[in-house]
Amino acid sequence: MPPELEVNVSLGDLAQQLDAQRFVGRHTERALVAEALAGSRSSRLVYVHGPGGVGKSALCRAVARDAELGGYRVHRLDGRTLTPDPDELRAAFVAAADHSALLIIDEIDQLAAMRVAVRDLLVQVMPASSVVVLVGRCAPDRTWFDAGLDQVVVELRLRPLGHADALELLCRLGVHDAAVCGRLVRWSGGSPLALIVAAQSAEERRLGMPVPPPALGVDGDVEALLADRLGGGELSGVDPDVLDVAGVASVVDARVLAAALPGGPVRGGLAQLRDLSTAERLGARVSLHRLLRSAVRARLASTDPDRYRTLVMRTAEHLRHRALTEDHRLLLELADLVEDPELPLSFDPGTSYFPDRVRAGDLDAVARVHDPTAGWFGRLRRWCEDAPESVLIVRHADGTPASLVVLSTPASLPGWAAGFIEVAPAVDHAARAGHLDESFFAHTSVVIDPPVDSDELAEMMQVGNSAGFARGLVRSQRYGYLTAVGRREWGAADLLGYRELPELRRSDDGRELFTLRSDFGPDGLIGMVFAIIQEEQLGVASVAGSRGVELIDALRHFHDDDALRRCRIDGDPDEVRAVVRAAVDAAFGDGPTDAVLRQALVRAYLDVDGGHAPARAELHMSRSSFYRHLQRARQRLADSAR
Repeated sequence: MPPELEVNVSLGDLAQQLDAQRFVGRHTERALVAEALAGSRSSRLVYVHGPGGVGKSALCRAVARDAELGGYRVHRLDGRTLTPDPDELRAAFVAAADHSALLIIDEIDQLAAMRVAVRDLLVQVMPASSVVVLVGRCAPDRTWFDAGLDQVVVELRLRPLGHADALELLCRLGVHDAAVCGRLVRWSGGSPLALIVAAQSAEERRLGMPVPPPALGVDGDVEALLADRLGGGELSGVDPDVLDVAGVASVVDARVLAAALPGGPVRGGLAQLRDLSTAERLGARVSLHRLLRSAVRARLASTDPDRYRTLVMRTAEHLRHRALTEDHRLLLELADLVEDPELPLSFDPGTSYFPDRVRAGDLDAVARVHDPTAGWFGRLRRWCEDAPESVLIVRHADGTPASLVVLSTPASLPGWAAGFIEVAPAVDHAARAGHLDESFFAHTSVVIDPPVDSDELAEMMQVGNSAGFARGLVRSQRYGYLTAVGRREWGAADLLGYRELPELRRSDDGRELFTLRSDFGPDGLIGMVFAIIQEEQLGVASVAGSRGVELIDALRHFHDDDALRRCRIDGDPDEVRAVVRAAVDAAFGDGPTDAVLRQALVRAYLDVDGGHAPARAELHMSRSSFYRHLQRARQRLADSAR
């Protein structure tokens, strides 16, 4: 009989049973606590930490179930309900001080101000045979490792679920469609909370699983609920404009806020963000929890799309300038503004993979799945042994290697690699074309453990590409050469403008090698990513020597004097408006089609009493038809400025 139908099962028992049935993964963490309780390891205090929604509390419930099944007594305390008084804390700890027992203190961050007193009381009160598990969002500071405690304290940073465990969780939640599961796993980043909220929301409304739009998350109700679960009431203490910027920008500092909110509350806004428990401090900068950031961004994009576009473009302009003039690694923050999920770059870390350098044993792993006597394997060995700084390894979460690639620039290319068939033809091509010094070369790529599906492949590529940029192996070169083994759909490479060079097709001991090249433009990959953002947000492609993008930006802010003063068209606001009106008059002819396009543009943007709704009503168009016409009209205006 199902547990919910058993007569003697209480509501609490039912909740516990369902919780156990839906819990997946975390085998290493559970084993560590079990071994500590059994006395087979010296750890007595386990400090579990990680961002909201990653499953810390669920892990604690699983650990408690394991302990109870093993015959141990379990005591649970919550930092939110404990009185911050030393005598009260001592009484609570004394009540839990059983031999060979497990004490779990959740939300330990709530006692941060008393952490020294909490530590001292635990040391004094708890028997050496007991195990204490502390749970919070913040990592433990040195307080927990002083006075020799490092011998009995172990830190566990809880990471998102891996790909396989995330799929298993969705399956246990009743979601079985492979395509939907793949999208939800990518959107959630492996967060158990996000997966549960999305699955439950769809089940409650019985409308099927929500399909995530590109890079912005899933159904709006799901995003709102997730923001509430992660942020709670503390978000009400943050200036709404500042919170919007924190949702758009992956990392916020005073300069980002000033660029996105001219004249806004920069210093106070940054302090408000720093005080959030859902924000991570990165030196002088701060980043919202990834899923909270996604939820805030999705809400803004759906409720105020014009403001969303404005904040994205202001942030993109700012990051583009800093990436080109100060730190090329800011490209990854710029890439986070791209909505197309196929972009093979990412600011956020992977959930199933992480980047690393080549280490002892990696070549052995390659030799187990590939022929170590092949000529290419010998050349790979030379790279790993004599130029390891050029080799980038992508590893599974457990540390085993999944793939590798060699990244070279003319300055880093060793003389002994001049004849290597994987890279030499591409180098020669760049030299003949006269842009060798502006090029980088990705080659000698090897898959050691193939990804299970296209979603894992996409994450593997994002992790590897992003690490290449973060490590400086790729910077702002104009040309990129990519050599791969075997013909395949290039997928994400197409988005970055890579095209095959047929004249460089070649064979090597039965392997077919293909080389692709991309001309990213004068500003390299940074400029190309910025152009993608422009096309997504402004609805027009960036064209060299064209004022099209500037015209569209001025069009969108036609009645905003402050915005027109900041635009790239010279003149005061009235002069800029005159330029836009003249461009609109010149862009459209007298034919009926042009007349409709012109009317859509003028009524939507130029007329004081206009707007999208009046324009659509006057043109008697459906919503989708109106926006298609408006898109065509904007593109016509942009094209006319070439």
